[in-house]
Amino acid sequence: VVMSNKRSRIEIKHVLGHVTHKVAKRSNTPVLIVK
Repeated sequence: VVMSNKRSRIEIKHVLGHVTHKVAKRSNTPVLIVK
């Protein structure tokens, strides 16, 4: 799974977007997050 992250601020709690975070936590396959 390849997903995009549109957040521009670099804070730990904002590194992942809400949907990206949900998919990454629930997916059984590797997830690549592209900024």
